[in-house]
Amino acid sequence: MALFCGEIGNKSRKSIVFIHGGGFSSWMWDTQVEFFKNQYYCLAPDLPGHGNSKHEEYISTRDCTEKVIEIIETKAKGKKVILVGLSLGAQIVVDILSIRPDLVERALINSGLVIPFKLLKSMIPLMVKWSIPLASNRKFARFQAKYMYISDSCFETYYKDTKSITAKTLSTFMLGYFDYKLPDAFKEMTVPSLVLIGSKEPSFMKKSLIALVKSNSNCKGYIMPHVNHGASLANPKLFNEVLDAWINNQPLPSEIHEFL
Repeated sequence: MALFCGEIGNKSRKSIVFIHGGGFSSWMWDTQVEFFKNQYYCLAPDLPGHGNSKHEEYISTRDCTEKVIEIIETKAKGKKVILVGLSLGAQIVVDILSIRPDLVERALINSGLVIPFKLLKSMIPLMVKWSIPLASNRKFARFQAKYMYISDSCFETYYKDTKSITAKTLSTFMLGYFDYKLPDAFKEMTVPSLVLIGSKEPSFMKKSLIALVKSNSNCKGYIMPHVNHGASLANPKLFNEVLDAWINNQPLPSEIHEFL
């Protein structure tokens, strides 16, 4: 079964592929799609086990990568695309840049963990055991939504997603997420790539930014101030301006600063 993929915009235009984070689905990019739909062909897939692809088994990060590549090859009709991903989606962007950079014109890697986090990985079975029952608790979902910058207008969609994700999907993607390692082939790719994290993110995310930038001179690292994990949801206006400037090779907004 093919993944669900939202499609909005003019098919004759250049494509932007938005890849969501784990536990979300393509709706998290609605603000970006609305902003870019008149200039680009916007593609927003739901990853296996998520959203409208919830009946598709979640196998691994690489399996997700291969499925997104299939979408690009089918929908973009031979044209290079712009890739944008958050968290798990950012790892998939890194994966595509490592194995099929020929498909990509420019990329934005938002909060992509590329250094295995062994300590947290060992805690995942317990985390999943506790989090699945809590997923159906509306008060807890409200608390989580506030932390992840989810607006009131998106809450019901988010709540529906959290209730529908299975323990198997959650466990599999989290184990893969915290075990993800920057592929050796990444250092050979030549795609201009913006690596963006929030200033309030934990140190392991800053270390991942450094790893990406040091691995490949085509990567530029930037920090968005006053933001934790989820820049596109926390400050969608600024995120859209950053992405628009990056796509068009223009100066980036002064509100973000380069990580030196």
